[in-house]
Amino acid sequence: MNEGFYQGIFEALQAYGYVGAFLISVLGSLIPFLPVPYLIPIVLMSKTLDPLLLGILAGIGGAIGKLTSYGLGRFGRRLLKEERRRKMTILGRAIGKYGALAVFLFALTPLPD
Repeated sequence: MNEGFYQGIFEALQAYGYVGAFLISVLGSLIPFLPVPYLIPIVLMSKTLDPLLLGILAGIGGAIGKLTSYGLGRFGRRLLKEERRRKMTILGRAIGKYGALAVFLFALTPLPD
């Protein structure tokens, strides 16, 4: 993308310090299928902030993001209409049948997560 765009984001996060690192970790981990390179700004922020505290806050933020994503996937099904639930059940069966093969194939590729 545009280098100036990333520079602007980094400068904004740098202004927020530890809170910015925490928030970008939450948001970066919350989006399941869109890999966001949030670790790069965290590493760059370690030049001016305490790396230990930064790592702890980024780790907690990442865990909260992943747990929120899991919770939405696990319990969000109750909010779906019946037709959508039926389609999800069919998809679940397909994953149960071919899931191991998909995991194996993705493990062979350099795809993230």
